[in-house]
Amino acid sequence: MVHRELQRRGIRNLVVDSASIERNRRARQVKTDRIDVQKLLLQLGRHLSGEPKVWSVVHVPSEEDEDARRLHRELGRLKKEKTQHSNRIGSLLALQGVLVPLKAKGFELALEHVRRPDGEPIAPNLRAEILRQYHRWQ
Repeated sequence: MVHRELQRRGIRNLVVDSASIERNRRARQVKTDRIDVQKLLLQLGRHLSGEPKVWSVVHVPSEEDEDARRLHRELGRLKKEKTQHSNRIGSLLALQGVLVPLKAKGFELALEHVRRPDGEPIAPNLRAEILRQYHRWQ
């Protein structure tokens, strides 16, 4: 947002990848804004004088390109959430010593009839938690 606003106002702006900024790996890691600014100013001078590979400049995508990525990113987050829910369900069942295949149909019915190795049913609150996780998974 700041980068785009600066560009709209005609100000040349570079977005630098913070991981590419040089630092002395042997020195004690003193971290202050004053030290960071001094180091950045030195590197900016080297960059402006034409020295290659002082740092990596990040390409900032256009607003349209960024917006086009939204659906793909959301899909990735949803897949990750679904995996988390299925892993949680599997873990809760494994703690009881049982295995119930996680399927879109028939899981709730199978969960009603499942028994722990000692023959006892799963505790009601645990069953309710598993069902809540299952509904989120769906």
